[in-house]
Amino acid sequence: MEGAEKVVIRAFRAKEDASSCQAYLHGHRKVLADIGVTNVLTAAETWCEDDNTYVLVAEHAEFGMVGGLRLQVDDGENDLPMMSAIRSMDPRIGPVMRKLAPHGNAELCGLWNSKEIAGRGLPNILGFAAVALASQIGIQSMVGFVAHYTLRYALKVGFTIMEDVGDGGVFSYPVPNIKSIALVIPDVLVLENAPTRYRQQIMSLRIRPDQVRHETITTMPLEVVYRLLLDRKILTLETYGSIVRERLRHTG
Repeated sequence: MEGAEKVVIRAFRAKEDASSCQAYLHGHRKVLADIGVTNVLTAAETWCEDDNTYVLVAEHAEFGMVGGLRLQVDDGENDLPMMSAIRSMDPRIGPVMRKLAPHGNAELCGLWNSKEIAGRGLPNILGFAAVALASQIGIQSMVGFVAHYTLRYALKVGFTIMEDVGDGGVFSYPVPNIKSIALVIPDVLVLENAPTRYRQQIMSLRIRPDQVRHETITTMPLEVVYRLLLDRKILTLETYGSIVRERLRHTG
């Protein structure tokens, strides 16, 4: 698409790329500081050395890293960030998370994008990529804890509000004037709550994790180079078959 800006969406295991993790943290801290939030990210981010954390970053030829998010898989031993944030405000989050954990659960967290590329739909593009990654890392459900101004992005990738915690899923966090919402995708393979257009896009990325797409989420198009194949392995036919079966189960 002539005139479209180009970004690369790249996925990797956190502990295998320390320099990219630090660039991600730097960008995230800057975005939070710009809105007056300085007490969420700790100086020592343990997820950088976690075998069960995966990072997706958006990179631009001129501006460098312009966005990112991460997927932290519940290992049954360490609390997910959402659990740590909510537990003191509502202990009901514990049973909810324990119910999801045995089947493979992960949290989509730490989403940010820089002002240099605002208005292009990058949060949605990163969300599509993260949900597509689920089939590679073997999870069945996904949770998230998002600020009210990013809720619209989460709904497009299939999240629904976790209404049995907080005030119908809503909490005053991390500062009193920001409302954050607890979210869940109960079945990340079927994605029954995702709009059809976006569900198809996620399925495409699962089948072909490395591809180039011209995305028009807003009125400003992007040429997006997806590099989502973890460990640079070739997907097996069984992986492909499982995706097709789940899609047929939903549409049949």
